[in-house]
Amino acid sequence: MAWTADYDATSGVTTVTYRGATTGGDFRAGTSAAIAMSKIHGTWRFLIDVSEASISVSSLALFNLPAQFLQEHLDPRSRMAVLLPATAPERELVAFFETVCLNRDWLAHVFDGRDEARRWLLEEATG
Repeated sequence: MAWTADYDATSGVTTVTYRGATTGGDFRAGTSAAIAMSKIHGTWRFLIDVSEASISVSSLALFNLPAQFLQEHLDPRSRMAVLLPATAPERELVAFFETVCLNRDWLAHVFDGRDEARRWLLEEATG
């Protein structure tokens, strides 16, 4: 499995971490796990860490991923902070995902650093 999902009760943030070779199937599975966790814990803040992932996914697969949010009834207040990978082509894919989400009224934002991403997620939680 190229991904793990964890929930931090202190911050109310669900983190999905992708490492190594990561496919569209991995993204779909990690997304489902995160949405299920959000329902169990009543949270809507997500940290998506692809900083150590080697992304093997088409733009079309990323374009279609937000449809899964609707199918699995993700809370519309959800906030997604995405940690950027190291390479330029992968960073472009993640930036494309951010744009697709924003165009579909899902709040997603990309970050280079974990601290900055968590700060943004927690600021959104308080107003």
